[in-house]
Amino acid sequence: MSNFSANSPQIPLVVDNYGDIRWVLDFRAHPVLQRLSYDCGISHLRNGNYLFGDKTTSQLYEVTALGELLNTWKMPGYTFHHEVVEKPDGNFLVNVNKTGSTHPDGSPTVEDVIIELSRTSGSVTHEWDLKQLLDENRHALEPDPVDWAHTNAVAYDPADNTIVVSARFQGVVKLGYDDRIVWILAPHKEWGSNRRGEDLNKFLLTPLDASGQPIAAADVALGTTNHASFEWNWYQHSPWRMPNGDWLLFDNGTHRNFDPNPGTYSRAVAYRIDPVRHTVQQVWTYGKDRGAETYSSIVSRVEFLPEVNHVRFCPGYQVPTATGTGGKIIEVDYATRQPVFELSLTTGNGFGFHRADATHFGQ
Repeated sequence: MSNFSANSPQIPLVVDNYGDIRWVLDFRAHPVLQRLSYDCGISHLRNGNYLFGDKTTSQLYEVTALGELLNTWKMPGYTFHHEVVEKPDGNFLVNVNKTGSTHPDGSPTVEDVIIELSRTSGSVTHEWDLKQLLDENRHALEPDPVDWAHTNAVAYDPADNTIVVSARFQGVVKLGYDDRIVWILAPHKEWGSNRRGEDLNKFLLTPLDASGQPIAAADVALGTTNHASFEWNWYQHSPWRMPNGDWLLFDNGTHRNFDPNPGTYSRAVAYRIDPVRHTVQQVWTYGKDRGAETYSSIVSRVEFLPEVNHVRFCPGYQVPTATGTGGKIIEVDYATRQPVFELSLTTGNGFGFHRADATHFGQ
């Protein structure tokens, strides 16, 4: 995603494996979309069109590859931020702010609600309010009571009809349509109860070592130190369900182990979660050894490419490049952990992209 100028819309573009720009969607002259702000990016729908939410208008849009506007969905009572994804049934899961959302004392909150929007009727068919489900008073990572959760991504799990939400300042949580919590993937420090009186500690996952045994060290579970074969996710983005059921994340590493200083490395990491035993095992990771050269404190993306068994690791903000800073798109062989492709994008402000996705555009 980029901008032509400060007063123009953000634009999506397609770059091929040689670094050549193959496609740009330019909305500068469009009567509706000329001030478009995608926030997290644009996604490819199964019908071949493109879907995005706009922060400027807080609406969802479907367009063709030629930029023709086909459908628009309004969300009265909500404003869009970060991401919208298509479910297998065609409905949309959307990260939103809810108008009038407050803590019990009346103070405002933002970025702590997920909705499902019917593609056909445009109505909200379900709402998950994280203030009801998580501990809105937990500030182990950030002290901000307004943006206490900062949801930045949502994914659907067809295996059990649940959603997985990345809350940057809390962790990753799996939620059911009955509003039950399935598990919480996060350091164990300072979890309390939710508004329903549930002790959230019972949903936390116990970390396992490489041999599948529980890690006895309490400081590893708390997140204050790492184990040789296990590290928690810190300020993560982009939960991605792999074909075998493992969960892939972009672990930004910001304030890793509750260190107030900036992080020193980001990772693509795959976790194997047992929802019955409430355990989590780190089964794959890439990026730690590359250190600052692939560290991104915010944004960024991972995805799994099952047809070639590769992981795409995409740090997107102020990543060092040969000519400045920006983002990198790195494709890694899952079996060997060796990069097979790497592309750097340099930008004037160091903001390479929020999200980079594989696409079969033009094929």
